[in-house]
Amino acid sequence: MAFQLFSIIDPRFELLFEKARSVTPYLDGKICSPDNNVLLSSPQKQPEISAWIKELYQALERNHPEAGSSYWLTRTWEILCWQPIFLSFIAVYDYELNAVPPISQIAQYRDDTFVTGYSFKNGQWKTSDHQGLIRHCAHELNVLFEGYREAMSDWTRIRPGFTRHLIVDAILTNVARLRATIDNFSDDDVIQEATYWLEALDLPLKHLDVYKRKEGTGTLRMVRASCCQDYRRDGGHVCCNCPGKARNKSLEPYHHVA
Repeated sequence: MAFQLFSIIDPRFELLFEKARSVTPYLDGKICSPDNNVLLSSPQKQPEISAWIKELYQALERNHPEAGSSYWLTRTWEILCWQPIFLSFIAVYDYELNAVPPISQIAQYRDDTFVTGYSFKNGQWKTSDHQGLIRHCAHELNVLFEGYREAMSDWTRIRPGFTRHLIVDAILTNVARLRATIDNFSDDDVIQEATYWLEALDLPLKHLDVYKRKEGTGTLRMVRASCCQDYRRDGGHVCCNCPGKARNKSLEPYHHVA
């Protein structure tokens, strides 16, 4: 008698997908086996990964020829990373989940110049205490993003320091946003959680200096570590939290790192 093996889908995937869609419909997840047109990180598929990301870069180049390579490269990296980072924060900070999916196995989908939609092939979730979940997420993100960077280095110069600053901006922006989603989450809580993330990512705590004191109120606001380059495209602008703005340069750090 032949037996057919069935893979039981962890119900937490559907809960994650539901919660992610409530953040933004662009975070549209599903369980499926990805096809050939999907970005799926794997050391065996680096040529395909490299070509997929290059197509994204070239789409940005076609749509914004005036913006230049600084914009195309920065934008490519940021939109490669936004979904895995958002999903990591939902998994860690939503009390109904409080567990982490296999983020490094995420498959991502491209819609011309944007990356939106993702899938998993099932996979094992990680449970732990709060800091343990952050450490696991950080490991998964490091594996995933280093794979992306190595794939891109096949056709462009992309320094680890460049990607590191963009990752810092994305992570610490999401930490600051927790004040809007978690009751009684204070500015000091932002510093504490950001410290956990930086330590887990093996990044210097000096990056906490992106958190500044607002003039007059003394409350925390974030100023990016690096420029997103949006002002270089037609219709773009200099962001209010741009590190190049004179008023942002004069702000004192919220928390001084010894």
